[in-house]
Amino acid sequence: MIEKPAKSPRNRIVRHVAKAAAGIVPLAGSALAEIADAAVPDLEARERDRWEGDVTRGINELHGRADDLDRRTGLVEVRFSGAVAGIAAYLIKRCPDGLARDHVDRDNLIGSLPDYSPEELLDGLGELESYGLVSCDEFANNEAIYCLTDYAYEVLDPPIMGWDVIADARLVATAAMRNRDYVLTYDLEQLLGWPRRRFNVAHRIIVRMIDPAHVCDELQASYVTSQFNPSNGEWARLRRFAAGE
Repeated sequence: MIEKPAKSPRNRIVRHVAKAAAGIVPLAGSALAEIADAAVPDLEARERDRWEGDVTRGINELHGRADDLDRRTGLVEVRFSGAVAGIAAYLIKRCPDGLARDHVDRDNLIGSLPDYSPEELLDGLGELESYGLVSCDEFANNEAIYCLTDYAYEVLDPPIMGWDVIADARLVATAAMRNRDYVLTYDLEQLLGWPRRRFNVAHRIIVRMIDPAHVCDELQASYVTSQFNPSNGEWARLRRFAAGE
């Protein structure tokens, strides 16, 4: 799991004093300020750079997903930094159930991510939307609300939350094969014992492998579906998937 950037109030105070002292020296002040920067490193900036790098590497190490992002954006490599990384982490950690139904507006983000300007947040949302990780609904009064896409959890959960969604989905498939009749979602969740936030992402991957005609379409508040009943061919597909084929 990628640790969030640590804050260092003491380091911030020491840097402020050192740079202030350098600033009151005539002529040589700017040079001394540079020396102060070198002598008293900005630990928070280093932590932020480290975290952004970890998120970027984590995402691009998911080769299939990164290739898909390349096709969507025309980029050789997806880069997450600044407000883009901050918004992604905030939305992923904020979501309670993995169902891509938790919406935020820009004012909510401005209040929750004060390290970034409103313009940086708006641009960051645009980047995430262009990657297919965030969807945007706009209304007549020009207000817009933003929500993670289903796809976002598969890309962002591994580097940010620390679990492997594909490995989880294989375990869900294995658990489902214990019962060759209707598979009840609640029973699967209880069998695996995971938090619902983690379970729903893996469960959705399995449900996508099954024809919608074999999936209960009753609207669910807690799950993607309450139950499904795969065909014989779909069971074979699930067996191969569970085996890593």
